[in-house]
Amino acid sequence: MEKSKKIVAIVGIIFLVGSYITTFIAALMHSTFAHGLFKASLFCSLVVPLILYGYLLIYKYFARKNQQDDEE
Repeated sequence: MEKSKKIVAIVGIIFLVGSYITTFIAALMHSTFAHGLFKASLFCSLVVPLILYGYLLIYKYFARKNQQDDEE
């Protein structure tokens, strides 16, 4: 369980940092879509952690259920 939590956390961090870097580069280049990337970055800042948390809850539920099935 701990290993999967670390993997999910690392994937989330990489995705968010990549989103921030892309937004920053587009803003420095005075791109026409920089405003849209900023909105997407803010959206991802809220949604990605929620999705990853939901994934971990579902994983924990099924892991516990699978462990109970093995014990019976």
